[in-house]
Order: sequence, then structure tokens, then C-alpha cells
Amino acid sequence: MKKTIGNFSAGDEIIATQSNARRSTRIKARRKLWLQVHLYLGLWVGAVLVLISLSGSLIVFATQLDAWLNADMMHVDVPQGDAKFRPFEDIIASAKIVIPPDGKFANRISLPQQPGDVFEIAYNIPPSLDNYQIFVNPYTAEVVGQRLWGTFDPCCSRHGPLMAVIYRFHDSFWLGSNGSILTGATALLMLVSLISGMVLWWPSLGRLRSALAIKRGASTERLNCSNHRIGAVGTVCNGNNSVAAKAQGKETIESNYSGLIL
Repeated sequence: MKKTIGNFSAGDEIIATQSNARRSTRIKARRKLWLQVHLYLGLWVGAVLVLISLSGSLIVFATQLDAWLNADMMHVDVPQGDAKFRPFEDIIASAKIVIPPDGKFANRISLPQQPGDVFEIAYNIPPSLDNYQIFVNPYTAEVVGQRLWGTFDPCCSRHGPLMAVIYRFHDSFWLGSNGSILTGATALLMLVSLISGMVLWWPSLGRLRSALAIKRGASTERLNCSNHRIGAVGTVCNGNNSVAAKAQGKETIESNYSGLIL
């Protein structure tokens, strides 16, 4: 005869205990799997993002760095007194003199932004995709230099001035369209990493406040874990702002190097 406790027999209690134990084991196994996914995705995505971030930090100051590295071509002395630019027709005429017979304007001109800056006029020599730049003194209409800018084709990504090389690395890791695919894949993996992190972090009802708190006075490992969680949640919540900032940064870069479309 079975011994009963209330409406349940001792056998039912044992079965319930075993069921809870199996459920707890499955939860721990799934959590371990998500931890592994989060860890290895974080290592891969983090390594790629470090490279993108470092090159992007340089590109933020691309105009200033390029002018500093090539001051002999990209900066001229401002005449004393009432300094005025020569007519635009004179600037274009001077640039045409140095363009090879088979070259043609690329329909991009960067105008001087401040005293001492020069006109930057782009051209290419078909069928090559390479772009060249001519620098013209705005006060005298004299050509002060020219250089190869290059192209985004992966075979030629590492020639041209330093900032052009860095810009192409930031855009595609010098791999052309394959690099763009790599960047897109990394973004998708980052999304998976964020989702896996949210799954690991997601608190139970009533524990949201404590889950968003930084444990002051805790061990270094616990403090780092809390900072990691709070930083990740903030990143997810501010994702739209990050996308908008990146779009604005890309527009600034393109305006720096593409100039005015004529």
C-alpha cells in the first residue's frame, strides 16, 4: 500500500523531483552552450572590430593627417594683403595642361576649405580604374603637385597615399568585394553575439533592477562581469544611434575624398 502525503503519493514526489533535476540539467547544458557561442563569437567579432575601430579612428582625422603628411602639395602660402582666388576657368586650364592626352576628368573637385588649402582635381586614364589627383594653388593657378590616389579594386588596394590605403583597409580589408562580405558577416555575427548575451543575462521577474546594478565592493571578476553586462545592454539600447552616427561618418568621409560632383 502506497504511503500518501496529502493528495500525492511518495512515488509521485520522487517522479517530480527527478523531473525537476532533469529540467535543471537541460537548462545548465543550454546555458553552457550559449556561453560557448557567446565566447567564441565575441573573440572573432572583437578582433575584427578592433581593426575597424583603429582604422576608423585614423579616418576621422583623414583630411588633417593627409594634409600634414603631404604639406608640400596640399598647402600653399597665403599672399600678403587682399588675397583672392584666381578665376575657376584658370584653375581648370592649369589642371588640363598636366593631364595626359588619354586622360579625362573624373568630374570631382575638392574646393579649398580654409586659407592655404588647394584645389584638388581628380582624373583617370581609361580603361584603368585608378584615380589621380592634381593640386592647384588657388591664388596663382599653378599646379603644385599630383599623385596617384588608386582604386578600391582589391588588386590595387595598397598603392596610393597612406590615407587612401587606410581608407580602403577600413572599407574592405584590402579584399575588395570579399572584404565587404566579411564586414557584413561580422555585423551579423555581432548580432548573434548580442542575442546570445541577452539570453544569458535575461533576469527573472523581480530581478531586473539588481541585474542592471553594478555590484560595488564586489570582487574584480564580479565587477568586470557587471560592467560587461551593463555595457552590452546599453549598446543594444543605443543601436539606432550608433547606426546613424556611422552613416553620418561615412558621409563625411565620402565628402572629404569625393569632393564636389560637377
